[in-house]
Amino acid sequence: RTIPIKQRIEELSLAVNSQDRINAINALLLQLDHDDEKTHDEEIRQGAANALCQKLMIALSRKFHEHHDEIASICRALRFVYRCSAHVKNESFKQIGENLLPLLSKVVEHSGGTDPCEQFSAVHQNESAQPNVATTVDPTTHAFSQKPISTIRHPEALEGSLGALRNLSSAPAAEVLMSRHTGFLTLLLSVVSNKDISVDAKSNALNVIVNLAHCYENKASMVESRGLLDTLVECTLNKEDLIRNASACGLQNLTAHDENILIMVKHKSLLSAVVKLLGDENDETREFAAGTLQNLSVSRKNSIPLASFERGSVVNALLLVMAKDRHAVARNRSTWTLANILCAETLFSIQAHRGLLDTLAVVAAKDTLEDTRIQAALMFKTVVSLLQSKLIQYAAAFGKQRSQSHAVHSTNGTSTSSSNGASSGATVLPPKPS
Repeated sequence: RTIPIKQRIEELSLAVNSQDRINAINALLLQLDHDDEKTHDEEIRQGAANALCQKLMIALSRKFHEHHDEIASICRALRFVYRCSAHVKNESFKQIGENLLPLLSKVVEHSGGTDPCEQFSAVHQNESAQPNVATTVDPTTHAFSQKPISTIRHPEALEGSLGALRNLSSAPAAEVLMSRHTGFLTLLLSVVSNKDISVDAKSNALNVIVNLAHCYENKASMVESRGLLDTLVECTLNKEDLIRNASACGLQNLTAHDENILIMVKHKSLLSAVVKLLGDENDETREFAAGTLQNLSVSRKNSIPLASFERGSVVNALLLVMAKDRHAVARNRSTWTLANILCAETLFSIQAHRGLLDTLAVVAAKDTLEDTRIQAALMFKTVVSLLQSKLIQYAAAFGKQRSQSHAVHSTNGTSTSSSNGASSGATVLPPKPS
């Protein structure tokens, strides 16, 4: 028969010696390994996260290499239980998050082979303390090692702790605290940059960054964070779909900020990376890439850089997605991006692309999304209108030049007509599109 979760939590809280703790953790772990959100909510309310946080603190106060199996199991249990609803997760983080964040981060450091601090700053509760009593860690006195992760000593503990951090990072209460916790982003980047770390661990570290970049208050500081943009861009080239997808989402989140888009458009490799992602095999990844370009195109200051980048490679990629992509959202975002870029200053560079008007006409008539059809139709009308306006301006300028040329000839009283009656004066012609 299944033992009630409350009893399992009490057994864990009362476990004193090492073997009893391991037995209690493993028994609890079996019951937490499911995907029922409502059941996880009840487990949190019964004190599962609090009890696990307390046991993790105790385990980390001892020699890591002697207790890494116990630590790995605790972290896996936390990863599972935080599959709860967003509301319950947020409330739990408000209660124990400031204590739990340094603990999980410490596991990442120890597992990854960085040098641990000799003394972990914490107030240890008695092992018989009630599970609903939050243990305390002063986050202001805890500092992460600044050395990059090198040798992976305990991969199970690393994956469990990063999985727990990923689930926690989606809680609104966690977003700002995590991004501003000293050394935390650097720690995550060291995980992502390590070639020996599993795809699961690397993906979870990236997704913590993605979740933190979703918070508007974090976006500006994260773009300025050393190495973060470079790492995300580099990950877009990764052979693993999970890694490319997470990095594409991270770039999209960071570009949803008025100041960031003016910085990010100038990054040496970002536009090339995003253009390549528009051809990714994953529908969602292409959607994120198109969303990144749409965000960048919101500022009129970016219209010319986007339209002219690498001889129009951005525009070419957008037109290809609009015409052939199977994913409706990617087509819609690409259409909006092109509409944002299009203006009088970019007209000639855009209209020079082969098949522009044909593509707009087909999309306006046949796309499955009404919004996409409307934007394509408006763009078609705008292109034609701008071209007509330019032709009228050139015709007027040409007529004015001829008029001025005749006036000068008459004043000087000198005939410059050739035998066929045509003026030999210089004629200003409309410029050709580049």
